Amino acid sequence: MLYRSGACPGDLICVTGTLGDAALGLEMLAEGSGVSRRNTLVRKHLDPVPRVAEARAIAGLKAATSMIDISDGLLADLGHILDQSRAGARISLPALPLSGAYRKRCRAAGRDFFREALCGGEDYELLFTIRPDCRAAVERLVRKHGTSVACIGHITGTPSELVVWDESGKPAMFAETGYSHFQV
Repeated sequence: MLYRSGACPGDLICVTGTLGDAALGLEMLAEGSGVSRRNTLVRKHLDPVPRVAEARAIAGLKAATSMIDISDGLLADLGHILDQSRAGARISLPALPLSGAYRKRCRAAGRDFFREALCGGEDYELLFTIRPDCRAAVERLVRKHGTSVACIGHITGTPSELVVWDESGKPAMFAETGYSHFQV
């Protein structure tokens, strides 16, 4: 069993699959533009694939130090790991795994590429931390399940610090951190 509380300074932060697709799919449905259920982004929202087999495999490898699924958004769910591990994190925007459909939709809408990937919920991809020496083994294991894995940053020793670096190596700021189930 993996908890949220085991992340240690120096651990790599990894995610399976791609991020933000479900949030863009929900947005498309909310627009009511007659979008097809066959649309890749809409399907990601309506029919998420939980990564149960991958989670079990990663846990069985004993390489991961913490794990959570991304249901409330990457920043919010990473925040749970950081709070419970009493640690901080640095993540890189260019390292975020974004699907072709996600990139195409963002370009067409002329919008920020990263908001939904960082703050959108319901991706149900895995967010986990691993020891750096286990990276290759984890990547091979996850690929066996037909899923990709991306290392997007690392854990720091500064409790509750979460720094997101943009393409130019500068800290990026975001007004929101994730989906809130109880918005008033």
